[in-house]
Amino acid sequence: MSHSTHKSSPASHPSKTGTDTLETLHWLYLVEQRTVVPIKWLVLLLVIALMLFQPEERQKLSESLFQWTLAIYALTNLVFSVLFLGRIVSVEKFRRFSYLSFAADLLFVSTWVLLTGGLNSEFYFLFFLLILRSAALFQDPKKKFICDAILALFFLAGALVRTQPVGGSSSTFAQSFELVPLFFFRLTLLFGVMLISWFLVQALTSQQLRIKSINERLQYQSEQNREVLISMTDAVLVFDQSLQLRLCNPTAEKLLKDLHGKKETVRRPQPPALEPYRTPPRLIAGTSVAKYETGALDNRFWTKLTPDQIAAPIERLLEEVRFKPDKRIVGYPIILTTKAGKRISLVASSVALGEESAHQLGWLVLLRDVSEFQSMEAQLLEAEKLAAVGRLAAGLAHELGNPLGIIKSCANYLQKKMEPDSTLYEETGVLASEAERCQKILKQLLAFASQDQLHLVDFDLKELLVKTVNLIEFQAPEEVEIQFETEFDKAPTHADENLLTQAFLNLLLNAVQSVEKEGKVEVVLQEIEGGDWWITIRDTGCGMGKETLSRLFEPFYTTKRDGTGLGLAITQRIIDRLGGKIAVKSEPGSGTEFSILLPKKCDPSHLVPGSLS
Repeated sequence: MSHSTHKSSPASHPSKTGTDTLETLHWLYLVEQRTVVPIKWLVLLLVIALMLFQPEERQKLSESLFQWTLAIYALTNLVFSVLFLGRIVSVEKFRRFSYLSFAADLLFVSTWVLLTGGLNSEFYFLFFLLILRSAALFQDPKKKFICDAILALFFLAGALVRTQPVGGSSSTFAQSFELVPLFFFRLTLLFGVMLISWFLVQALTSQQLRIKSINERLQYQSEQNREVLISMTDAVLVFDQSLQLRLCNPTAEKLLKDLHGKKETVRRPQPPALEPYRTPPRLIAGTSVAKYETGALDNRFWTKLTPDQIAAPIERLLEEVRFKPDKRIVGYPIILTTKAGKRISLVASSVALGEESAHQLGWLVLLRDVSEFQSMEAQLLEAEKLAAVGRLAAGLAHELGNPLGIIKSCANYLQKKMEPDSTLYEETGVLASEAERCQKILKQLLAFASQDQLHLVDFDLKELLVKTVNLIEFQAPEEVEIQFETEFDKAPTHADENLLTQAFLNLLLNAVQSVEKEGKVEVVLQEIEGGDWWITIRDTGCGMGKETLSRLFEPFYTTKRDGTGLGLAITQRIIDRLGGKIAVKSEPGSGTEFSILLPKKCDPSHLVPGSLS
């Protein structure tokens, strides 16, 4: 049983700054902008209102002291408003500026309370706003309540010292009892505001944690879905009701890129995981996280494709899905053509997204490229056909070999007994020659069907090619030039030397015979990356058309009058048995080029025969 470990996304657990994560600081920054800054200015406006509409409070302060404290507090509010609303303070450094802002509010409110009579002062109620604005300092309700309790105790202690009974002095012990009801009344109000603030922070924190938990689960599921889509070899496309492409995986992007003729790999830029939380939030335009969470899909490849390339087949596919009872279809064949002219065979599957038509969300389309499978299937059928031909050839050679030998011997014997001017002398000669030709065909059939064990030896491939070229030069017409080129002194190879000689002789004989008048045959030996040999045999002959090329290695197919159609079939079989690959390129009037990929060391247990694409 395999065990998988889930790795949380960096965005869901941002790096910590001090004791707070970037996500927490980002949220508190937003609270400071939208809640705390307005409270600071509300405190300032209340102070001005009290001083204007409560003359007795203003009389407790000197005119100059009131103006100076008011001006300094207004200046601090302006500075912090610019810092927070202007997003000048970074998220990482937000906490220290938030503490400074709270300290400034506490200092000025406490000063006004102490200078205007303590608990009797109307400024005392401004302290309630301080308790509410401290919600931006802590996300933990317990820490906030403890902080508020400590501040309240210090504040009450200072305010109680400055408080005097109404209409009297604080010198007598009896008069001090008059402060007890006032003290408990103000303490009860203060404690009530603290509880309300604590409940508020607890509710907000609980909601935030619930939202954070939901986001983490959604991010985890999204990450899983993304990894599944990336790892899928099938092309996945999701369309909305208007057939606009809304989602596609890298395989689908590559398919669209090939259809559009793009060479570069198209990847949408991804923002850094922590970048949304490092950017200070905006007050009106929303948070900077939103623009990273909701991004438009770059579907320019889909919009620029012509209908014949993919839009029309997809529309026909989805049209059939609409009329299916279960709103799904499997195994729908689609053939596409890329800008380079390559035909791609696809098998499509589609299903409607949404249970009812009224809530139709779109369509999911899966495209599987079966071009390679079809090519392998064709190669397998060709191999089976060749094997059947081989078994038939072996049976025919065995059954017809002896009768043909007897017919040839009898024809030769009769011809010797006849006079040269006899009417049957020429016919018996034809009979003997045709019997000999049949024996030659049977011999080639036996060579084609042969499954004898390979005789692998070490030899010099360059020397083998030189001998083969020299042997063909004696049979080639004088007007046909044969050249051999290589940069190697030796070409060590481990393979069947006799079979390779037969294969190269067949190819060179065909090349020489295709040159009708003057021409040239070139043989080039190269080494490719990976250490295998690459042999090229090209001629300047008449060339071949598409139909001939498609049937070139087919047994018994020939364009020569006296040909058997087995030479190239035998050559391909030899190359396949040695673990190599063979390909041919030709155009009418432009000559022919055979390319052979041959391993330096033939290993019969790891042969993967086939033709080069």
